[in-house]
Amino acid sequence: MCEMLAGSALPEERETLFTIGLFSVADALIDAPMAEVLDSLPFTEEIQTALLRREGPKGELLSAVTAYERGEFPTLQSADAGVSLAGAYRAALEWADEAGRAIA
Repeated sequence: MCEMLAGSALPEERETLFTIGLFSVADALIDAPMAEVLDSLPFTEEIQTALLRREGPKGELLSAVTAYERGEFPTLQSADAGVSLAGAYRAALEWADEAGRAIA
């Protein structure tokens, strides 16, 4: 969902946002504080700040995504005005469903 909200951003920005979205639940998956999880990963300061404190543009985007997942519906200015939170959410669910079927 984070990647899709990057809109027409540069490919490396889209990849960074995908990584942020993917690792946003790493603490819950391995039952450890996010700071400990990040200590073992070679992430940039920007990614760590987004994941730990939801700061910076990428952290703010992650906050909007997680709020949407909780049923809160914030407004968000994405890099591509044609991409809405709802559209990105649906597309992310479809991608996850396809990925799940591919590995099953």
